[in-house]
Order: sequence, then C-alpha cells, then structure tokens
Amino acid sequence: MVVTGSELVRGDRRDANGPFLATELSGRGLQPARILLVGDRPNELAAALAEGIEADFCLVSGGLGPTHDDRTVETLATVAGRALTLDKELEREIE
Repeated sequence: MVVTGSELVRGDRRDANGPFLATELSGRGLQPARILLVGDRPNELAAALAEGIEADFCLVSGGLGPTHDDRTVETLATVAGRALTLDKELEREIE
C-alpha cells in the first residue's frame, strides 16, 4: 500500500488509513506486504508508485484532493506510461 500525504511524513497527522485498509484487506484474504508512507514531493511519490505498480496489487490512499500538492493521479499516469483522459459527463456530475 502507498499512503500519501506530507502531513503524515511530518508527523502532523497520524496515518489511520494504512492500518485500517490493511485490516480490511486481511479480512478479505489479501496479505499486504507493507505500508509505504510518502510525502507529496513528486520524485518521492513517483518512486513509491513505481515500486507499487510492480506488486501484484497496489492500493493507494491519499493525494486525491483538490489542493495543488495532490498529484497522485498525474504521477501514477506518468509512472505507468499512460495518458490521462477527462470524462466530461462525470465532470458535469461532480460539478
């Protein structure tokens, strides 16, 4: 699992998502190998996601908000060599 957020790495906030998700996955027969906490710096996030996509299953928590430092989606696309596309209908629903 990759849990993102500079506030977690700085110690401003305790990671509750990682342990919760690990418990949920374990209860469904999946055994997480590790929980990787990473800040919002693009190079550190890219390294963590690159490692994650090599696994059989990678769960990402965090970094999906509306602030300027939430770059998980863009970074994952870059690491995976994929282009992002915008779903206009979904965008209208969200607005």
